[in-house]
Amino acid sequence: MTRRPAVVMPVYQGQQDFNDTMLSLSHSSVPCTVFVVDDGSTPPLEVRPGSALPDVRLIRLTRNQGIVAALNAGLKAAIADGHCFIARIDAGDYAAPHRLARQIEYLDAHPRCMLVGCDAIVQDEDGAYRFTIEPPRAPGTLAEALHERAWLLHPGVMYRAAVFADVGLYSHRFPAAEDYEMFLRIARKHEVGVVPEPLLTYVTRTRSISARRTRTQAFSRLRIQLKYFRWNRWICYFGIFSTMSTLLLPGRFKNAFKKRFIYAGRQEHAKEKENVLRVRSEA
Repeated sequence: MTRRPAVVMPVYQGQQDFNDTMLSLSHSSVPCTVFVVDDGSTPPLEVRPGSALPDVRLIRLTRNQGIVAALNAGLKAAIADGHCFIARIDAGDYAAPHRLARQIEYLDAHPRCMLVGCDAIVQDEDGAYRFTIEPPRAPGTLAEALHERAWLLHPGVMYRAAVFADVGLYSHRFPAAEDYEMFLRIARKHEVGVVPEPLLTYVTRTRSISARRTRTQAFSRLRIQLKYFRWNRWICYFGIFSTMSTLLLPGRFKNAFKKRFIYAGRQEHAKEKENVLRVRSEA
């Protein structure tokens, strides 16, 4: 097994987004291997050679099979290659230079933890800052809070590869919410954690799966919350109430509510925000 981290990145019709994200990974303080899954892009995704870019393993799917198939193809390849740590990122998002190092440090310090996330800066496509997501810090509190919402952003997490032998790969049963189901599946049996630093810049896009399939995602999230429901946990009831509310509120109200009451936009993160966003300006 190798301690060199793997990064799984599925891509479909996103050449420029892919190029930008690869550039951000080239600033990583630790070398990594990026397993890029081209999910049937037309024209095919082009991986441009460059001495400063990370090691890339390109997997091409013969036709567009969807995010779950692409994710699982990347996971299988990374596991077969012997990587102990498998991180996620999406084309169009940006990793801080020390992101992978910080998450490996966290997993080394918490040997029971199988999944670690991070704080995330959220911005619009035009680069405008929206808010910062700060998941609950304590592992037990975070595991409980996942019954309310997917506090961990998928492109900002890192797994121990060994966890997949225990819980399996991503499921096709929950369209647009396969990541949330995976988080709860892991949290049910293992410790989960978070690095309390903004190590990811997440870009909201009008063409993203979350934006295009909002109602599908909400219905999947509701089914997941019911699957992992605990009758003696108040937060499970609150999570279902919150999800049902999202089905009724217009998108502009949901976004305003998140920014005002759920996620933080704190001034003490100004320096970290500047460091992460600098990667995008260099792209």
